[in-house]
Amino acid sequence: MATEAVRRAVQIIRNDNNSISLDVNALQNILLRDEIRNKKICVLSITGTFRQGKSFLLNFFLRYLKLKHGSSPLDPNSDWLDPIHGSHLSDFLWDHGSNAHTNGILMWPEIFTIYKPSSNEEIAVVLLDTQGSYDNQTTVENSATIFALSTMISSVQIYNVMRNLNQNDLESVEMFGQYGRLLTNDDCPFQDLWILVRDWLAPYERPFGIPGGESLLQDRLYGQHDALPDEINEQRNNVRNLFQTINCSLLPFPGERVAADHTFNGDLNEINDNFKRYVKQLVERIFEPENLVIKRFNGEEITANDLFQCFGTYTEILGDGLPHVETRLAATINNQHNDAVESSFELYDRQMHHNFSSILLLNNHHESCKTRALDNYHNTRLLGSSLVYDRYEQRLIRKMDERFSIYRERFDFDRDRQLERERRRNQQVSLQQFRPSQSSSLVSRESLSTETIILQSLRIATGLAAIGFGIYEIIRQSSRDTGNSNTNNSSSTRRYSTDDSDST
Repeated sequence: MATEAVRRAVQIIRNDNNSISLDVNALQNILLRDEIRNKKICVLSITGTFRQGKSFLLNFFLRYLKLKHGSSPLDPNSDWLDPIHGSHLSDFLWDHGSNAHTNGILMWPEIFTIYKPSSNEEIAVVLLDTQGSYDNQTTVENSATIFALSTMISSVQIYNVMRNLNQNDLESVEMFGQYGRLLTNDDCPFQDLWILVRDWLAPYERPFGIPGGESLLQDRLYGQHDALPDEINEQRNNVRNLFQTINCSLLPFPGERVAADHTFNGDLNEINDNFKRYVKQLVERIFEPENLVIKRFNGEEITANDLFQCFGTYTEILGDGLPHVETRLAATINNQHNDAVESSFELYDRQMHHNFSSILLLNNHHESCKTRALDNYHNTRLLGSSLVYDRYEQRLIRKMDERFSIYRERFDFDRDRQLERERRRNQQVSLQQFRPSQSSSLVSRESLSTETIILQSLRIATGLAAIGFGIYEIIRQSSRDTGNSNTNNSSSTRRYSTDDSDST
């Protein structure tokens, strides 16, 4: 295998210790050359699970560009896959075995131009090779970061899958794509996606090539079936909304020498003819001049110089990684334990709704309810190791203790309020005991009801009437006695006068 590929395929994004970094100088030497920096640009990238032939496939795209749009292009009628024009694929390095090979993102340093008649301009074409996801060395977050960066930078993203298009494949596109969407704030953030199914296993159902791929895509992505779970229909809808255009192609098996022989060195003569036929169909479809997809940013077509700026912006944003990404199993485990914690906490909360006469009773009841809630959590059958149980148990304990602090504050508040009421009541009793009787009578009268006041008024009025009548009787009797006294005095006077006359 030629070592030239190692020297010439330039690593522009490094991925060390699950942290990405941009080689600014390397990228500048490629994109800011005078002959291309102001040209509009098409960026083709390939991504997918590691060790599934992405770098090997990218060599076909590079061979086409070299022979059809390089410094010495072939005659238009010549077959660019004919071994007579070079029998080996040896530019992008690939390797056999089970270990990951590509790290970060590689860019081919030679920029090719394709003339587009409809716009009368030359379009620069860039090829990117990306690190495979799920390579047993990087985290899911890191795989999502590489996928997101590759997809945001490219105008054509090839997603490489094996043998069939499964729900797992769509789930990966959905998850990684959704994280890339976070950085764009765009409802449809990405441009063209090609789903490339390698070693297609059912050509009797759907033929190899683009027609068979489009048929598969209609069934697996665009079809909405009422019989399917809502989760699957929603997933399909999410993937469709990530890309402006989605295509598919089905490739046959390339041959035993390619797949399983570590001595295979890229000899075209040893590759299955059927495989080469459909790879040729795919490459020519994507690079047909009027099909070229120019890279856009914020809806505007951009140049190589603009792409250089985009690399810097996106790498800076992604330098600290994306938000935490969970595997499906981890998400399932976490959801189960979250539900069990919430259910147990609700049990604790329901049992704590009581009134307590002392803080000791409140504390004892809290500990009892807490024990029952923990038993409920541990008796729930859940996925996950003891470490997961311990982590969520501590979360449940914290939630219960935080809620208990609220109950404790409520108890203290109610107790203080009750003590204040008792203090005021005692103060009022003391005041009533030491006030003069008149004040007590006044206070007593103020507290009478309306009916009592009316009754008391009637009694007072009756008493006053009786007193008035008594006074009247006394005055009348006094007047009678005075009259009798005057009559007696008159009779006495007359008697005295008669006596005097007789004497005379």
